[in-house]
Amino acid sequence: MAKDWSIVAQYPDVETDGGTVARQVMVVGTLTAAHGVYFENRYPRTGFKVSQATNNSNGYTIVFENLFTIAGVDAVEWGQKLNSANQLQDYVTVYYLSTSGDSVNFVEVPFSQLTQQHVADLVSAGRKQLDAGEAA
Repeated sequence: MAKDWSIVAQYPDVETDGGTVARQVMVVGTLTAAHGVYFENRYPRTGFKVSQATNNSNGYTIVFENLFTIAGVDAVEWGQKLNSANQLQDYVTVYYLSTSGDSVNFVEVPFSQLTQQHVADLVSAGRKQLDAGEAA
């Protein structure tokens, strides 16, 4: 487990819940060992347990590293964006290569919609477009 990832950041922070409501959180940053994917999880500071961070780091590592089993996937990047309600949402950007490896593109998927099959379908369609562009 722990050999597959490491916690590389941990710090207290404050986050808002769509405006004036704020809560104290602990931010835990994890780095996967195999491909160096960095991601963060935020936990309410009250009642924070290391076991939560450990379990989530392991689970998210499995999800992110499994994306590399999709043909053509070259890199995976976690990030956050503000939505229209001023709340942070997690996104995953998956970079993929054409069959020849000469072209690259990416798909961006909200983490709430992230499934292996969904990303595989998007990457497959994108690779076909890249390959067609190279053949033209």
